[in-house]
Amino acid sequence: MKLHHYPSAECVEKQRRMWYNTKGGFGFKPHFITRPRILPREENPMTQSAEQFFKTYAHANAASNLALIGTFYADNFLFAGPNGAQPVRKEDFLKVLPRMKARYASLGHSETRLHTVEATSLDARYLLAKVDWKIGLIGSSGVREVDAAATYVLMRGEGETLSIVFQLDHQDLAEAIADRLE
Repeated sequence: MKLHHYPSAECVEKQRRMWYNTKGGFGFKPHFITRPRILPREENPMTQSAEQFFKTYAHANAASNLALIGTFYADNFLFAGPNGAQPVRKEDFLKVLPRMKARYASLGHSETRLHTVEATSLDARYLLAKVDWKIGLIGSSGVREVDAAATYVLMRGEGETLSIVFQLDHQDLAEAIADRLE
């Protein structure tokens, strides 16, 4: 006597989701993943608003306008870098910022220019922005540039204003400047 095996509901569901990929193997295509339509950079309104945000931020930073720089950050934000992460109060950050700028200037920092911005909406309120900066340096060997990258999480507030709630610097800027000038 031959016993028949009837598949469980879970097995039937897995088989329903199974698909044959173009390389000839089998795999499971999760039914819950949808891929958003990627707009070209110039058509993406999130990238455009983030780019405008960071252009204004760069101008405020170049002018050392602490009051204006403060408007770009949430009252409390998280700062992360190669040496770890820490929560920061905006008022404490604005007190330390002139010393940081003086330290970078002593290392030869002359300017910071916005290079690229790529933004993605995380949900209705938050935006992820990957930003590349060009850091101008003046040293004994002449003028040089350092590439710097940072990732930000921006929060939309009232009137579609944006503020930084998370900043991840992908390199130690002082170290990168010192390495470039050697």
